[in-house]
Amino acid sequence: MIDNYQPQYTLLDFNRIIRDTLETYMDPDYWVVAEIGELKVNQRGHCYISLVEKSNEKILAQARATIWANNYTTISRWFEEATGERLRQGIKILSRIRVNFHEVYGLSLNIISIDPSFTLGERAVKRQETINMLVSEGLMDLNKQLVMASVPFRLAVISSPTAAGYEDFCHQLDNNAYQYHFNITLFKALLQGDGAITSITKALSQIEEEKDRYDVVVIIRGGGSQLDLDCFDSRELTRVVACCPLPVLAGIGHERDETVTDMVAFKSLKTPTAVAEFLISCLLSYEQRLVNAMDNIRRMIQNITQLQEQRLSNKAAKLSHLARSVTDRALHHTDKLKQQLSFAAQKATEKAHNNLIILEKRIEQNDPEKILKRGYSLTAFDNKPLLNARQLKAGDQITTYLSQGVITSKIETTDQSKTYRNGKKL
Repeated sequence: MIDNYQPQYTLLDFNRIIRDTLETYMDPDYWVVAEIGELKVNQRGHCYISLVEKSNEKILAQARATIWANNYTTISRWFEEATGERLRQGIKILSRIRVNFHEVYGLSLNIISIDPSFTLGERAVKRQETINMLVSEGLMDLNKQLVMASVPFRLAVISSPTAAGYEDFCHQLDNNAYQYHFNITLFKALLQGDGAITSITKALSQIEEEKDRYDVVVIIRGGGSQLDLDCFDSRELTRVVACCPLPVLAGIGHERDETVTDMVAFKSLKTPTAVAEFLISCLLSYEQRLVNAMDNIRRMIQNITQLQEQRLSNKAAKLSHLARSVTDRALHHTDKLKQQLSFAAQKATEKAHNNLIILEKRIEQNDPEKILKRGYSLTAFDNKPLLNARQLKAGDQITTYLSQGVITSKIETTDQSKTYRNGKKL
């Protein structure tokens, strides 16, 4: 039920009350910190922005604001010149906002200026927080403590395949003056924008799974604004780079600023081309060390050869002198041996001659004819000398040889019990 004593307003009057109240109790404008959630510029040059405030990716507050065309050109140009970055989604800004309320169009927030130093300062604060975190966790120099391969030619490269920096890097390596060959494996990744951190850390994880296939990790990108480098100051990415099991070479391509990724990397170089030159210099240095080592080995061999030749020459001279001495002694000893051998041969010959004479006499004494002449006889059975009566039996025929004639006898009986030696019965 309507209270008759409660005043009633037309919509116009009500909106005017709101307008007057805002103008009376609110300042003309306010400095507001917020993140750009969305940003669109229409054909007339007006910029429409969605401002958000987040906590752990949860939106706590949101409002729409406008930069009219007559201000947008000046504000955007000034911001880009100061920060090196255009106004875009995802960056945090400090903007001066004027609150307007129109009876027809309602409440509107108009951005009349933006302080670029806040955005740069916000980046510096986050960057220092990341550095403090890495120092407290002992990660700041972790990757620098790794030992890089003497010949780093197996390269795991994180980059965009269409980036000019990647093309410059490959061209520098492929056309090096020393004709060194590098094996390049590209891990595609975004290197700026909202998805850069996730994309690069994913590539680093893939490389870690196959770490034995590579010598170094190379992170390269082309040029860009300062705010494009924000991802390289993030806690998540810098921690993964610091803990990478392979040396990381950073060639992010910015001449003025050093990112936290540059700080924790094994080595940081300003441009992708500089990274390529560094890798070439590593191989050249190794080749020079090999050449120097070969020269040193060659000189050592020459010195050793000369020393051995001198030693051999000295030994040859000593051996020659010793050989002459030994030869002289040997000749003298040989002459003496010849004399001794000649004398011994003569004695041996005389002894052998005497032995022969003795043997001849023995043979002559044992001549069967002479033995038979002395009255002995030789009995044979079956054309073999008969030595034992057991060889015979009754009826056998034996032959007896005498000095004069031969007797043939036939056995009637044998007596094996009687044995004679030298004419005596045993």
